[in-house]
Amino acid sequence: MTARPKLGIYRYYVLALLTLSYLLSYMDRQILSILIEDIGLEFAANGRPMSDMAKGLLMGPAFGMFYATLGVPVAMLADNTSRKHIIASAISLWSIATAACAATSGFSSLFVARMMVGVGEAGGTAPAHSLLSDYFKKMEISRAIAVFSLGTVLGATIALMAGGLIADLTSWRTTFLIAATPGIICGILIFLTVKEPKRGRFEATPARQRRSSYTKALPELLSNKAYVGTVLSHAFAVFMGYVITSWGAALFIRNFEISKTQVGLILGPAILLGGVPGMMAGGYLSDTLSQRDSRWMGWVPSAGCFLCIPIFLSALFVGGALPMAILFGFGIFVFNIAHAPSLGIIQTVIPSNMRATGAAFALLLSNVFGLIIGPPLAGWISQKLKPAFGAMSLNYTFAVLLIAMLIAGIGFLWTARQLKDFRILGEAHADVLKENAV
Repeated sequence: MTARPKLGIYRYYVLALLTLSYLLSYMDRQILSILIEDIGLEFAANGRPMSDMAKGLLMGPAFGMFYATLGVPVAMLADNTSRKHIIASAISLWSIATAACAATSGFSSLFVARMMVGVGEAGGTAPAHSLLSDYFKKMEISRAIAVFSLGTVLGATIALMAGGLIADLTSWRTTFLIAATPGIICGILIFLTVKEPKRGRFEATPARQRRSSYTKALPELLSNKAYVGTVLSHAFAVFMGYVITSWGAALFIRNFEISKTQVGLILGPAILLGGVPGMMAGGYLSDTLSQRDSRWMGWVPSAGCFLCIPIFLSALFVGGALPMAILFGFGIFVFNIAHAPSLGIIQTVIPSNMRATGAAFALLLSNVFGLIIGPPLAGWISQKLKPAFGAMSLNYTFAVLLIAMLIAGIGFLWTARQLKDFRILGEAHADVLKENAV
């Protein structure tokens, strides 16, 4: 039986707790990026050297394989059962797996531990998106998801700053153990204090509370042009995002030969001060401007994708760690303007009983492309460019891969055209008109 929580301060408590869970998930997945150089040195000293390609496999596919592929079945389960129970269980599993990373002795064992982190985190994001859509009205959902998405920025910042400092003071193994601890507490709080709201409570004409199935959900989602365009565009943007977050710390360490603590102190604030305002600006602009013309839901992320390209290119070839970090922060601000609106479109244009499933399909594609392909591809390109460019091979790798943001920007422009007949009516959006269907 579902609860009917009243609108008020409680929904912000739920949002804060879910944002904390997302922060911890992103911290646990990204903390490897600040530790990977030390891990590589220790494994090499023990006769198990790792190439950039191998490091990319640990940061990407090891985590991403199950994180991506299990997301859809877990989300479909969330569309039919308790979302809070799934989220609480997922947090506990990935926290235990993060702790297990501390006990690994080589590439294979660390690969398996990272796989289990991905298994746990597969149950965190899509059910949370679905839960938020029943706590916040249609005209508020982009901002709510923008706040939730701050977990990525805050998690990456903490992974860099606290992770780098702890690793320098102790070891990479101790860092994994400390990072794993808060997740257990967060999972217990979600299990005990979050109420399960009625599904589709803000729908103008609520979808029937029927059990969704893969065979029924996929054709319906693929017939929605706005959904398909958003998912594809978001995937290209996520691809570049994972390249930056996975290899960003190594980029600074190799370019300027600085410690992990120093990397955290300059790159962490750049991500935080750029990412948080960017997320909030994207959500605010999308929610506000789409009241006038629904196409702004696509135009806002498109602008973010296009404008971040020259900023990142400038950052890659500027002299000095601090100027590079400042430009990276500005680029991350513009980049993140695209994030919340794209997720808001997904939660807006599909029926309430398919939202977790729709979000999971989007995450499946973006994570296959971003996590499974992005980091190892960047590592492979870096290896190939290293004979010619040495320590700057990652700089040129990033420059080449920024083409993904150009493709994402074009995709969001196309998506905006599909939203031309989409209107916000009172507390609910109208359904996408039939002419938007394939």
